[in-house]
Amino acid sequence: MSNPEINGISFGVRLAVFGKWSELHGHDTDESLAIINSMKRKNLIYYDDQPIDSNDEQEQDELSPIEVIDYIELIIEDCPYDYEIGIISVSYLYHDRLFGIKQFGIEKFQRKWRDYWKKKLMFMKSIKNLKHREIHGKYPLF
Repeated sequence: MSNPEINGISFGVRLAVFGKWSELHGHDTDESLAIINSMKRKNLIYYDDQPIDSNDEQEQDELSPIEVIDYIELIIEDCPYDYEIGIISVSYLYHDRLFGIKQFGIEKFQRKWRDYWKKKLMFMKSIKNLKHREIHGKYPLF
C-alpha cells in the first residue's frame, strides 16, 4: 500500500529531536482539514542524525552520544516549540515536511527492568521471606 503524498523514506535507528506538529509550525491555506488533522498526530523532526537526503556511506563526524546531545541542546536552545530528544526508527517526507516514527524499544526495556527489580526487592524485603532466610539460610523459591 503506497501513499503518493509520502516522497522519501529513511529507515534506521538514530537520534533525533522531534515534537508533535501543530498549526504554529505553519501550514498552507489550501491544505484540507483532513491533512491538517493527520499532521497533528505526527512527530515533526527538528533535527535528524541522518536525514533522508544523506548517504549512509558518506563520512560523518564520529561524535559520542553525549557530544551529539550537547550539540542538539545548543541548536534548539531558543526553539519556541515543545520538543524531545529521542530515538526514531523511520523518517519520511509528508507534504514537504520531515516526520518520524518514535522508537519505543528502549522505554519498554527500561520499564521491564525496573519492574523486575522492584518485584525482586519487594520479595527480598518481605517479612515472611526474611524470617525464612533467618531460619534456613536462603530465600524460598519463587
